[in-house]
Amino acid sequence: MGLITRIADKTGALGSVVSAMGCAACFPA
Repeated sequence: MGLITRIADKTGALGSVVSAMGCAACFPA
């Protein structure tokens, strides 16, 4: 359970960064 939580945490953090960069790239306001 700890390992799964750690992987999910890393995936969530990476996903947040990627989605933030994607938003900045898609909507350069």
